[in-house]
Amino acid sequence: AGSPPPAMTMTGWRAVAVWSPQGGVGKSTIATALAFEAASRRLPALLIGLGAPDPIPLANGLRPEPNLVTWQTSPTVETLRTSVQKLDVLDVLTGFPDPLSLATYLPGALDGTGSLPALTGCAAHAGYAVVVLDVSAQELAAAAISAANTLVLVGLPTLPGVLAATEAVHLVNDVMAGQHRIARQAIHLVVNKVRDSTLRPDEVVKTGAEVRKDFPSLAAALPDDPQIEIALNQRRPAYYHSEPLR
Repeated sequence: AGSPPPAMTMTGWRAVAVWSPQGGVGKSTIATALAFEAASRRLPALLIGLGAPDPIPLANGLRPEPNLVTWQTSPTVETLRTSVQKLDVLDVLTGFPDPLSLATYLPGALDGTGSLPALTGCAAHAGYAVVVLDVSAQELAAAAISAANTLVLVGLPTLPGVLAATEAVHLVNDVMAGQHRIARQAIHLVVNKVRDSTLRPDEVVKTGAEVRKDFPSLAAALPDDPQIEIALNQRRPAYYHSEPLR
């Protein structure tokens, strides 16, 4: 029940950080959809919220407790199992109920028995094949990157969206070089909320590549599907109601 060995060395195991330096890009929607997709393929999947207050319980009608703080007070596999809530077929560990609890957690987020790397390792020991981190709190971006071996970078199809994505690549490939296990080919760009008035997805990639040669290639482009908003307004997982999202 102590600190497990680095889970990222396990063949086929995935800890996916879903992140963007820009707000309002749909990180939580995409993170939840990815976790649902893994669960639908019968892969043991855990969605971890990292917001303060965490949007996942707010959007899906889950309880704010137990949560990540509950696990951190006793960071064991057993505590993780009792702290998880069910959202249909998906296991969810909700995030912080308020900014104060996040501020209390931050000093140990990167290292130690209650850190995010320790949490993903604990999840691997609990039997989860896929762990998805919804990095809603920017203060936890570095810790989430250190805990992951895959990054899904969500960007809007606008010039500010492109510039935010290039800053994210700078953090991962330059500032934090050697401090994580995310290979450059494991950074996947998702362009979200594409409309007629926005940049085309290929224009996003072209513009980003003009700023950074290591700008990631396009993994997916999602249209601004009104079914997503309708589902979220009704506290239903958008994954089940938007074909483009799936």
